[in-house]
Amino acid sequence: MGMKPALGREMARYTGAAHNAQSIRDLLRSIEIIGLAIVGLIVLGIWSVSGWLATDWLTVKSRPLVLPI
Repeated sequence: MGMKPALGREMARYTGAAHNAQSIRDLLRSIEIIGLAIVGLIVLGIWSVSGWLATDWLTVKSRPLVLPI
């Protein structure tokens, strides 16, 4: 989503003295919060459909008989 390139670009600008340390900390914190929110939504989505996934989507209707050799 462009967060990693933006962070890299701004860190390079910080190295060139275009930003101060506080602005870089604020940017990193913002990216962390956005990333955690996205992960939280993914986890919540998987958790909410976990019952359906376990009972309907991953069911084995028939299993072929495999004999050991």
